[in-house]
Formats: sequence, structure tokens, C-alpha cells
Amino acid sequence: MATTPMRLLAMLLFFLTGLLPAVALATSLHHRLSVHLVPDRQLLTAEDRIQLSAAGARALTFVLSPRAAVTAVRVDGRPLAVDFSGGRLRVPLKGADPDRVLEVAIQYTAVFDDPVPVLPANTDNPGYGVSGSISPDGTFLLAGAGWYPRVPGRADTFELTVSAPPGTLAVTAGRDLGAETREGRSLSRWQIDQPLEGLALSAGPYRVQRRSAGGLSAAVYLFAPNLDLADAYLDASLEFMALYQDRFGPYPFPQFAVVENFFPTGYGFPGYTLMGGQVLRLPFIVATSLGHEIAHCWWGNGVYVDPRGGNWSEGLTTYVADYYYKELEGPEAAREYRRELLRSYATLARPDREFALSRFTQRVDPLSKTVGYDKGAFVFHMLRGQVGDAVFNRALRDFYQTYRFRRAGWDELRAVFEKQCGRPLGAFFDQWVLRGGGPQLALANVTLKPVQNGYQVAGALTQTPPYYQLDVPLTVFTATAHATYRLTLTGAAASFSFSVAEPPLSLAADPACDLFRRLAAEEIPPTVNTLKAAEQVLVVLPDAVVPELEAAADLLVRSLGLQKPQLIRAAAFSADLGRNRSVLWVGAAPPDGLLAGRPPELALDPGGFAVAGRRYTDGADTLFAVWPHPRAAAAVVAVFLPLAPRNAALAARKITHYGKTSYLVFTDGANQAKGTWPVARSPLVQTWP
Repeated sequence: MATTPMRLLAMLLFFLTGLLPAVALATSLHHRLSVHLVPDRQLLTAEDRIQLSAAGARALTFVLSPRAAVTAVRVDGRPLAVDFSGGRLRVPLKGADPDRVLEVAIQYTAVFDDPVPVLPANTDNPGYGVSGSISPDGTFLLAGAGWYPRVPGRADTFELTVSAPPGTLAVTAGRDLGAETREGRSLSRWQIDQPLEGLALSAGPYRVQRRSAGGLSAAVYLFAPNLDLADAYLDASLEFMALYQDRFGPYPFPQFAVVENFFPTGYGFPGYTLMGGQVLRLPFIVATSLGHEIAHCWWGNGVYVDPRGGNWSEGLTTYVADYYYKELEGPEAAREYRRELLRSYATLARPDREFALSRFTQRVDPLSKTVGYDKGAFVFHMLRGQVGDAVFNRALRDFYQTYRFRRAGWDELRAVFEKQCGRPLGAFFDQWVLRGGGPQLALANVTLKPVQNGYQVAGALTQTPPYYQLDVPLTVFTATAHATYRLTLTGAAASFSFSVAEPPLSLAADPACDLFRRLAAEEIPPTVNTLKAAEQVLVVLPDAVVPELEAAADLLVRSLGLQKPQLIRAAAFSADLGRNRSVLWVGAAPPDGLLAGRPPELALDPGGFAVAGRRYTDGADTLFAVWPHPRAAAAVVAVFLPLAPRNAALAARKITHYGKTSYLVFTDGANQAKGTWPVARSPLVQTWP
């Protein structure tokens, strides 16, 4: 669920480096950084004493927030006049001895006052545009906020001291050296020995708990109301760390910490994750999303993403974390997860909007998420199928060992896999990473006839252009067994013919969903994501104005990110008005004309509703369901039906998080049931009576 700013920062720094004068530095910069926080003024005052080797450079250019005011600069104690404008601080080094270490001391102040969301309706962009905020509620400073001077493209080390009001602790990457109270201020000290391309900072009234096992250390920095979560997060953190250490190599940081933020984020940084308090309390976070963020300590924060060729780390992390947990549940759970990835991609990445993995940098909306995370994970699944489990795992360990704390891109990852499997993989990476989209497949002209020793199945597998080179499994199912054949497809079609002893019941191409492809429309049941991706949505409100329901409907529209919806009252609705676009009906069952496409598993009546064999009539219950529009092939009908308006907002806020589902039932705002309508037919399945 999280976006990792350190990987975004690497991309930003790469481009900024091209805009700044080249500086020859023999080693990483070392910062002795002292920060003083004044939350009630949203103010930071600081002195950064930076040690470096001039190595013949005439000047050094730092990036610092344009919101900063530089009050003094000294080089080896000598005051200097400097040029600071547009967020760039140029420090002249003329006459400096290239053979000795210099100290550049920069004193500055800055106000960081980005507004933060308290209860955001839409979470498609997890950053909410916030880079720096200092307030009595807490401090949140991304590296990209420019809260300390840095040279773009450099990985630096730090000694950090943060002075804050009493009871306020600061948290960042590295080693926590402890905190103390001095002269009425709280002092937090951190040591960052591993060079990092950027450093984030958080501060708040944290209560700290720690736990160690097997040489690994975990910590939580929580606000008092959430201290009851400490044990669960500490235990799970240690379990995930041990799991990934066994798979990929040594954990790269002094500890892993779960840090609470004062607004609802989900970030991954080197050695810690920063989550809002409401996020931490979601029941699935500790079992799934936490592991995703810990896996980022290897992928993205342990091996840095080279921004020149796209962000591979989100797809890999999704595969070795979120997908892997499903694989541990069993083959059926893993297959269903892969199917959901394909459905999400087909729903959110329309052919006119999709783009190549090599162009993915970060998640900012549903489209970028499904390309970078969903397709990215699927590409790693296919790569594993190409090279085998042993080579795949060995290559990941090699990749981590080779590029630990270094930048690497898709090209470097490909080279490591080629070394481990002993053959070129250029064609694989070219078509799945450099090309956008995916193949669309169908069975054609399938025949079945008796032959001397059983039955002959023949036909062709087709694909639409542009063509992919594919190795597609074809599986024939009989009453007692199944057999799988491999078919190579390189152009528009490939023919097949094979015999089976028993009468076949069905033939399926890629029945396990091991191949990334664009699904046909009939393979995609309508879901929440389908509504989110709709170009035009008509929102129909009840004629009677009920303030609680009106507010919930507004929240629902914003949380789904619906593009330019048209709002009308039920009395104004007509069949023509809702003919060629998706319709969201609020507060009641839609008219019969829109119910025509309703699945048989769903029933609506004045007293309540029934779904998946269970009836709901309590005022605490709320239904959200999506089904095909009976008059528009590319559109859907959705209903938002709280049986009592008082619970409408509780459910409305959560619906967007269930993008892969067709129906949801909430009781007092807690999800009670969810599911996806069954698919009746597929162009990749042929059945016989």
C-alpha cells in the first residue's frame, strides 16, 4: 500500500544533478546536523556542519528548500558570502586545500507548513502532495522537502541531533542513540553510518518499545492511544525480517521500526515505515502491508532504484511480499491473486492510457499503481517461470549482494539473472519491460473428433497485434485427469493438435493465469475499480434531502476519484439520460431498467437486500454493488444502499480500498462480506457437453 519516497528522491536527484555544476568529491559528505523544532511556529532552525574533501572543486552547490533563509555560511571557520536562490546554495571553495578535509557550516531557518489531510477521502496518491509539515501535532519532513543541505546524487552519512519541546522524540533512519531532556527541551540523537541519498525526519510524542530476536532488532514509536498495538507489530516485524533475511541476505539496517505519523500515510524508508494511526489499526496491515514495507528494506532502500530506466522495486516487492503470502496459503489462493492482478490491469489501464514498466517511477493514481505494482509483480512471476525457482532465488540474493546500497536498474537486474541462468534474457525484458500493454489471446476453430486411440483436439491460438513471443500452456481436462501441452506463439496465430484417451470436458489456455495478458471484456466482472475507471458517471441522489446521506454520497464520489460526475435527483432520471454511461444510484434500489443486468446472487427490495445467499435488513447494514450496465457494454451500474443514513459515511470512506471486489456489505462501517461476481465465459476456454 505504500509509496517509498527514498526511491522517488533518487529519481529527483538524478534529474537535478544534470542541472547543477559537476562537483568532484572523493567521499560521501558527512553531516553533523543540529535541528531545533518550534512546532507552534511551524519553524525549523538548524546548523549543518558538513565534512568533505574539496578534491580540486571550485565551488559546491547544495539543494536547500526555497522556503529557507540562510543566516551564515563558514568554510573552516571563515565566514563567506554565498549565493542562495531558487533552492540552490552555491558555496565557493577557491583556495581550499584539495588534500585535506574541509568543514562547511551552514546555518539556516525554514518554515514547513504544508497542509496535511486529517481524514482524506481519496488515497490514490498516498503522499497527498505533502513534503514538509511542522506543527504541534507532529513533524513530517521528506528528504525532498529540502530540510537540510544536500548535494544531488550524493549518498551521505549523518550525526543528527534534534531539539524539540518536552516529550517530543525525533525518528529517522539509522541508529537511535537515545533521548534526554536538557534545559526544558527534548534532545533526540541519531547516527546514520550507511550513506543514504536522502534522509526523512519525523517527530511527535512517541512512546518507544523494542524487541530483539536472532540478531535482529525491532522497535515501535507510537502515540499513547495506539500502544496496545506494540506487541503485534514487534512480533510481526521480527518474523518478516527473519523471513526475508533467509531469502535475500542480511538485513541491511540497525533496526526496523514502525513509526506512527500524525496524518494517514503509508511510507517506507530505510529501516522504518511511517504509517498514520488510523492506518496502523486496520486489521490487515500487520499481516500484509507491514511485510511489504519490510521487504522494501532490501528492494528500493537496500538496493536503490536507478531512475533512468523505471522503478522495478515496487513490482518486485509486491511479488516477494503480497503475492508470496497468497502463495503460502496454497495454489488456489495464488492463482486467484494473479487473476485479480490481470483484472485490475484490464480495468484501470485502458489501451489508450497504458505505458511501459520502464516509464513507471511512483504510484500517483490507480493507473500508475496497476502498471508498477500489478504488472511489475506479474513480470517477476513470469521471470521466475522462465528460469526456475532455484535460479530465481539465487539471482535475487546475487542482485542484493552485488548492488547493496548502490543504484541498479532493469538492465543490471537482467544481467544478474542472465549470469545465474546462463542464457540471454534480452527478449523477455524487452517485451515485458520496454513495451506497454500485453497480449490479448483467444482460442479459435477448436474441434473435437474421435480417433483410433481416443479423441483429437485441434484448433488455433490467436493474438491481436502488436504480437508477443509467448510460450502458452494448453490444458485438456477430462473426467479423471488433465494434460498440459506447450504452444509457442510468435505471430497472429499458432495451430495445435493433440490426442487424449478419454472424452475431454474442456480445453483452457493458461488456466493457472501464469501469463500476463490483457483480459477480454467477458473475463472481467464489474468491480469497484471498474467504476473508478469510468470516463462518465451519472450519480443519482434521492429526491428527499437527507443530510447524512448527502454527505456520505459526496465522500464516496471523492474517495472513488470519479472524473467530473453529473449529479441529479431520482425524479430527473430517465432511461435516455443513463443510457451510455455508468450510473451510481444512491440510497435506494435503481429502477427496473437498470436492474436488468443484476447478477442472480443479488436481490434488492424495500425491506433490505440479499447477496451471496444471505439477507440483510438491519439498519446498521450497508450494501455497495456493481454490475454490468444493461444498455452500455463498457459501462456499469452501481448501488450504494445504507439501510440507515447514520452509517452511510462509515462505509463510504472504505469502499475505494476494495477495488477488486464486485460487492461489499458493511455493518456499522465494518466489512462483513465481499466478493466478485463469477465469470461465465472466456475466449481461452472451450467446453464440451
